[in-house]
This record gives sequence, structure tokens and C-alpha cells, in this order.
Amino acid sequence: MAVERMAVRKRNQITLPKALIKALAIHEGDILEYTIENGRLIITPTALIPKEQAVCRNSECQRCKKEG
Repeated sequence: MAVERMAVRKRNQITLPKALIKALAIHEGDILEYTIENGRLIITPTALIPKEQAVCRNSECQRCKKEG
């Protein structure tokens, strides 16, 4: 991926470039972790629930999954 730049806006906000959003399959509401290593910002998408359960959020779906 080519080097891209992001500007820091009011209230210290940045907008992630579309290419980055697409490459990492980031969606609204996703959680991102960040670390700083050797003066570099590293942003990593994370999952708070296992991916296989991400589509199974309503009670009906959960019950079917438990039953088997």
C-alpha cells in the first residue's frame, strides 16, 4: 500500500482513508486498538466477540446455536 496522509482535525479527529477501510474490512462501530512503537502509530482492528458469533446476535439465533 502506498504512503497516504491523514490530517488531524478539530477535537484531535482523523478520517481513515477509504483504501485503509477497505483493506482492513473496517466498518462503523468496529473497535481499533493502537500502540506506539519506535515513534510509529500502529492501529489494529480487534474483535470483542469471536468472528463466528458476530452474525448471531438475536436470542432466536443464539438458541438455535446452543441446540445444535
